[in-house]
Amino acid sequence: TPNMPDAPRPMRRSERAIAALPDILAILDQCHALRLGLAGPEGPYVVPLNFGYEEKEGALTIFFHCAKAGRKVDMLTVDPRVCFEADCNHKLISGNNPCAYSLGYESVIGFGKARLLTEDADKSAGLSRIMARFSPAPSFEFEPAVLARTAVYAIDVEHLTGKRHG
Repeated sequence: TPNMPDAPRPMRRSERAIAALPDILAILDQCHALRLGLAGPEGPYVVPLNFGYEEKEGALTIFFHCAKAGRKVDMLTVDPRVCFEADCNHKLISGNNPCAYSLGYESVIGFGKARLLTEDADKSAGLSRIMARFSPAPSFEFEPAVLARTAVYAIDVEHLTGKRHG
């Protein structure tokens, strides 16, 4: 299995690039779902997820949850490398001919390694980050039975890019 590159390829449309982490986080705040890309022996797999994130001193961690068994878990067990994408603020850009049409958007693409959180305190913290996107409650408590049957993953983000068009 090849290793993840040390640095991502340069963006072809560099004038659309968003490099500042606060600007990228502002885009993530507006995105309703994150698509997780996985690779495995049966081929690639992409799945939309609810997500949360935490930024500490410039390091970004993405959190997601799922059942403790299934295709995602099987693939992450074999290869924890992931790619993720989130996009928002879509708008049609019309033109005078078909080739002048386009789509305006903002997007974030990242690469990293997913790790399964095993301690209840860590799982609760990850689930709280996810819930904070949907609820104004200041804190969340999760029943032990819910924690026991839920897999919570953290993606330690290694590369991150943002892009804006339109």
